[in-house]
Amino acid sequence: MPSKHLLVLGLFLGLSAMADKKAEEKKPEFRSDEAALIEAVKKNGAKSADGGWSPALCEITRDWAKAMASRYRVSTSPTGHDGFARTPNSRSERALASTQAMVVSEVLAATYGFEKTESEHANSCVLGWLESPSHRREVMSKHDNFCFSMAKGGDGKYYCAGIFTDNRK
Repeated sequence: MPSKHLLVLGLFLGLSAMADKKAEEKKPEFRSDEAALIEAVKKNGAKSADGGWSPALCEITRDWAKAMASRYRVSTSPTGHDGFARTPNSRSERALASTQAMVVSEVLAATYGFEKTESEHANSCVLGWLESPSHRREVMSKHDNFCFSMAKGGDGKYYCAGIFTDNRK
């Protein structure tokens, strides 16, 4: 007959294995375009991909990348961020609500279409962000929550979006 100590140890090991399995299940599932952008960000020494990857923000960036790709342009407004302003149901309001954060920012870009691989397109977007002081500040900084996505347009360009939220002002 097994001792009580062995039964308790067996129960503990069983619970520990279940906890490990649940932790594995919670690992983020990046799409290939998101993984390519994260890799490009990290390769260029940026910290924005060091925060918490957010599936809720990915829904927003995926939708916006697709919208930009479908109309073959990053923006129709002079500021370049149409639909982001703090209005009801805007990207910024949805991002803040989904992450319960206080501060939100985004970066947008399009490739030239000369790149051949998804990784080259991702790197092109990141390099473009790093050339702009305001975009560089956002991409180089660590944020509490983030997501990057990109979508291919019929014009051969890739349209990239990144959204970041922070719990501090």
